[in-house]
Amino acid sequence: MSHPHEKTIQQSLATMLSTMEVVRPAFTRPGFRNAWVVYAGWVLTMGVHAVTAALVATDVARRVPPPGGEGSW
Repeated sequence: MSHPHEKTIQQSLATMLSTMEVVRPAFTRPGFRNAWVVYAGWVLTMGVHAVTAALVATDVARRVPPPGGEGSW
């Protein structure tokens, strides 16, 4: 038995992926990876959408030290 919103979720994911592919040429490979993490976190964040909240939502804030030290992720 599938979730009642499964089709909507699949369509939303497809839209999200296609949106990221459109902007991909504007980034370097590492920059695109970082943008993808922030974008995914932004989608997962409820309420106020801030970069910090997005990084917390994707668990990056805990797992990955920022390059160059604190505050420069």
